[in-house]
Amino acid sequence: MNKIELSQTYQDNNVLLYETWYQKHMAAKLGLKEDVEFKGLLPSIDEIKKIFLEWFENNKVKLYQLICVQFEYVTKKEKYQNVSELIVALSEFLAPDYSDSFEITHMIVTMGLDKFCQQ
Repeated sequence: MNKIELSQTYQDNNVLLYETWYQKHMAAKLGLKEDVEFKGLLPSIDEIKKIFLEWFENNKVKLYQLICVQFEYVTKKEKYQNVSELIVALSEFLAPDYSDSFEITHMIVTMGLDKFCQQ
């Protein structure tokens, strides 16, 4: 499955998106190698969303700098034909800083990048 197809799958299945992010987040937090999956019990989706929002708040300044300033989201957003293309491009830009950049990007785009970059 390519990233455009995966993005469309995530758009159709937010549970999969949040569970995947949580597994990658926990693997990184525990220091597991990238090819080793976190196999612990998953909390409820509401709890995962809460954990993500806490993570987001703690990383907001860096994400703003990367997305809004360096990536220049506001000027580049019209360049992409659809949301999936934007997500792929932005996640590739964030990949050096975040191993779970695809899921992070998807969730932040869903939250609203226009509003985020206006801050």
